[in-house]
Amino acid sequence: MQSSLMTNEETTSDSSRQLRLLRSRGGRITKIPSGLSVLSNGLPYYYVEVTGDDGSQFGIPAYGDEAIRLHNEALRMEELGVMISA
Repeated sequence: MQSSLMTNEETTSDSSRQLRLLRSRGGRITKIPSGLSVLSNGLPYYYVEVTGDDGSQFGIPAYGDEAIRLHNEALRMEELGVMISA
């Protein structure tokens, strides 16, 4: 069963867009790492966890340049006060 926050078509979008989409549909950011991780192959990695009103959780992973964009977007949202801890 799929949550009403996201449709199959929308799951193929860029990670920052997914984060904005989930937030616009009432999702709360429930986990945000403080910094980027670097994988053993040198590729940057980042993720954000978003929880919907119905309790369904979404992990939004990103790698490489997209990880940097997701990190920046999440930090911007945190600074604007949209981060809500679990």
